[in-house]
Amino acid sequence: MESGIELVIKPEHTESFEKLFDFIYQGDPEAIRVSLELVRMLHVWDDLVDGDETSSSAINAAFSSALFEISSSWLWDEQAIAIARVQYFKWQAANYFEQLEEKPARRLCAIAYVYRAGFFDLFYYFAYKLYGMAWAEKIAPEIAEWYGESFSDYEHEMWGVKNG
Repeated sequence: MESGIELVIKPEHTESFEKLFDFIYQGDPEAIRVSLELVRMLHVWDDLVDGDETSSSAINAAFSSALFEISSSWLWDEQAIAIARVQYFKWQAANYFEQLEEKPARRLCAIAYVYRAGFFDLFYYFAYKLYGMAWAEKIAPEIAEWYGESFSDYEHEMWGVKNG
């Protein structure tokens, strides 16, 4: 699979996402490509907001993904844009909670954590668009399980809360 995703995500995670997308999209190369581009772009976005080190080549690749690779796909229709727009608002809310000087209430931490996974909604939508409702319902738990960061790890990273 040719993708610049390796610029920002560890090879073992790239391989895992490729396996997930191959399964949920039943090998559809366009859906796999667009989803990998989306993962790459979101990873760089998160790094930039968090102030994590990221290379100019990774940033350029993420902008290329956003401007050309994702937007040029037949999968990126009005519904996908609407889903992405809602997830953008949720991402901004998560950023707000994460950037508070004091740790927010645990309920708000949990909301921010869930909102971070919101862009996975596009993977459900693409599976639905390709193969219909029955398939999307069947694989929904598989997609949900692939959100890799545990809540305790997220809480520890964002607010220094000790795990477990």
